[in-house]
Amino acid sequence: MLRFFRQIRQKLLENGNLRKYFWYALGEILLVVIGILIALQINNWNEQRKEAERAELAVYSLYEESEKIVQYFNDQVTLLEDFIADVDKTAKALHTGNIDDLKPEEIALTVGFYPSPVPPRTVYDELINSGQFKEIRNNSLKFKVTTYYQELSFLEGQLDYFRTLTEDLQKYADNGIVSVYDSTNSRRRSYKYNFEILVENDTFKQKHINELRDLIQFQRFRIGTQEAAIDMCKELAHALDKTCNAAVTD
Repeated sequence: MLRFFRQIRQKLLENGNLRKYFWYALGEILLVVIGILIALQINNWNEQRKEAERAELAVYSLYEESEKIVQYFNDQVTLLEDFIADVDKTAKALHTGNIDDLKPEEIALTVGFYPSPVPPRTVYDELINSGQFKEIRNNSLKFKVTTYYQELSFLEGQLDYFRTLTEDLQKYADNGIVSVYDSTNSRRRSYKYNFEILVENDTFKQKHINELRDLIQFQRFRIGTQEAAIDMCKELAHALDKTCNAAVTD
């Protein structure tokens, strides 16, 4: 092909037709430029296609992880609701003095139970660190994902605060709670309770209620994070024409 064009240029020069040679050279340059532009456009299309494929894979990976996140918070919220219910029953028994209906497994006098939230986040962290999260063009989806992680960060900050509020209620119990050695317990310790002493101990009862109040408040924050996780999961599922199974209630 190059030899063919070279022959044309030589023939035009030999014939002394400089005007035609000029227009021919100009046309040849334009063809080269157009070829380069086409090649660049094709390359751009390929890069955009690859970026779209990476973004779709990122969304799918986030969706799979979000299912696990929602399930994690479902379990956490249920666990803490059960614990709060036991603390509430214990507080009511202390207030009324009627402990006959309180089962041994429902007794919750040592209250400060604030487990750290550790939901899955490997996929999200990898996408952020690699910059691939920015390749996702669905702004509504990115907003839901970002909102969830902001809620999670807030929950972690509140966890530190509420843990500082927790007191060792045993020091207010006046022998109403006694630690005893227990070989069957992993910490080698369990407690014996004297409700007759505790029922008459107004300071202990007030401290116990304060702890219950804090548990309920922190549970609200935990539920807020759970709801943000569900919103994220549903948005990711919608983008893939799927369902957030962990958010489906019976």
